[in-house]
Amino acid sequence: NSPELTTDLAPGTALPANGFAGFSVIWQPTAGVSMADTLTVHIRSVAGKEDALSLPVSGYSVGPVLALSTDTHDVGAVGVGCSASAWLTAENLGNDVLRVEDIALTADREFQLSDITGEALSLPWILAPGATESARITYTPTTETTQNAHLVVTTNDVFTPTAELDISGQGSMEW
Repeated sequence: NSPELTTDLAPGTALPANGFAGFSVIWQPTAGVSMADTLTVHIRSVAGKEDALSLPVSGYSVGPVLALSTDTHDVGAVGVGCSASAWLTAENLGNDVLRVEDIALTADREFQLSDITGEALSLPWILAPGATESARITYTPTTETTQNAHLVVTTNDVFTPTAELDISGQGSMEW
């Protein structure tokens, strides 16, 4: 009955007399939540009689969960030779320590990654549950073209070990 539960048992699976079917129940929870629900299996005989078998399912999610955000995906028009910044924030929504192992910036000819003071980014970030850490993405265009950068963040989050984000900016001769 929960939208967080799925199963690999195909509807209409036929069983021989005294037969059985094994199946898995998959739960992809949000961080730090418990679940108490019921999985209902509807069984129909050849004669058309239908019964319902209710199976209780419960669990508690543990582990780190990455929430990645930025204040913008487009730093907008920036004068050639000038700079504009976007802020990238990683938050641990889980209930265990999150390790941000790497933040790779690709297609980054005119983008730079640094800590919030402008110094070189020091990784790994070790985030306790509920903690956040931020980085600065600085765009300094050298030409009048649209530029894009692609970020890949690698963590110990079981469900999302890598998270990706795109940032863009437009070089302009007006500032």
